[in-house]
Amino acid sequence: MAGHVRENDSYQVAVVAFSARSLAEATAISGPRPLVADCFGDQDTRASASAFLPLDASHESACLATVAEIKAIAGRQALILLGGGAENWTCLTSMLAENFHVLGAQPRQMAEVRKIDFLQRTANASGVAFPRTFASPVACERQSLVFADCINKPFNGAGGVRIHRSHSSRPLSAEPFTTASTPTGFYLQELVDGRSLGASFLLGQTGTQLVGITSSLSSHQWPGPSEFIYRGSLGPLPISDTHRHQLLAAAEYVQRQVGILGWIQMDLILDGGGQLWLLEINPRWTAGMEIFVMAGTDLVQQHAAACGFRMTAGGGVRIPKWKSSREPTGNLISGGCTRGSGRSESIRMHAKAVYYAESDVHIDAPQLRRLQSLAHGALADIPSGLPLSQRKTTEDNSQQFSIFASVPCQQPILTLKAQIEIPDADLPRAEELLLAELRQRRQQVDSILVGGQ
Repeated sequence: MAGHVRENDSYQVAVVAFSARSLAEATAISGPRPLVADCFGDQDTRASASAFLPLDASHESACLATVAEIKAIAGRQALILLGGGAENWTCLTSMLAENFHVLGAQPRQMAEVRKIDFLQRTANASGVAFPRTFASPVACERQSLVFADCINKPFNGAGGVRIHRSHSSRPLSAEPFTTASTPTGFYLQELVDGRSLGASFLLGQTGTQLVGITSSLSSHQWPGPSEFIYRGSLGPLPISDTHRHQLLAAAEYVQRQVGILGWIQMDLILDGGGQLWLLEINPRWTAGMEIFVMAGTDLVQQHAAACGFRMTAGGGVRIPKWKSSREPTGNLISGGCTRGSGRSESIRMHAKAVYYAESDVHIDAPQLRRLQSLAHGALADIPSGLPLSQRKTTEDNSQQFSIFASVPCQQPILTLKAQIEIPDADLPRAEELLLAELRQRRQQVDSILVGGQ
């Protein structure tokens, strides 16, 4: 890490992610608007940013340029918050860690928690299961699994992109994949049927806290360009004491072994028999964490506290060491649903869903204005209308862009949001009600985008 971050001095916060809107908005809740670098530059992302940088992490010179631009705007002591996709940008994250102060997992820690053998050990230490995982397909008469029971997963991936089912009937090797390295390419993993969950944690030097549980929308619940791509999340969801203890044990193992501070999310499957299966560990802000922000948790402030900082109106401030050893304080969901504003027995739940383009979509200025009129908490990630080549830092991030936007088929256009407040007795219907509200939002957007083509 470059330089010395002094106690009680304020430092500019910079958010770096493939799509940074949710993290940028959550950061703005805790303090001043951050500098934001992402690949989309959506309108609400820019509105939450003090300045915006188009992000390109595809090669070393582009990473150097990004670091130089952050340094020019935020200074050498900028505090970096990493979002989705960051774990795949080894060149950029290494440069950010060398030049600034990254709050959360460092590059070495990011690499460690993605190793197959580390995931296996984490599962073993906590009593959750781990799917059989293989480096490559090799014929073996003793092996009962066949390709049709597995999925191909990229070692460097995020959001379910490029994950697909295996289609061959050849058997797999009986020996699991146990290499300690994280190679490139794909690996094969046993497909486990069940509900896809995300468990979010805050890891601190003095304790681990389960923030809450979300469920990822399935291909049966929401349309998307591929079976395993991220479609959205809903929650917070209740959790049994047994599962809570297992998840906390897993998170505590990660903290002890790797030393990560701040937020992580574990991707899991809950099968029909009530068994939890660990799939991945995401050592940074995730899209599903926005559910807890929607539920009233200041998750960025909690993350900063776990890393020895606090967010103020002036920026990020290092907490004196004698204070930073305390547990993070504030409103945490702690693994369950939040209480509603009405009767004490009511609960409030939230959902978000990605609206993917089912064909090439061209959005003109009137359509953008109609989308903006729908927003007000119902829509997010609204395209700015600026082509990537024109996405430069602007002084007025609240301006309305009139240039039309083009979104290719199968790419995300925007995000839909919903929330409900229901009695505890209606909890089994909560998911159905949230999906119904999301579908109503989708129809509204369809009427603007599809009807206007």
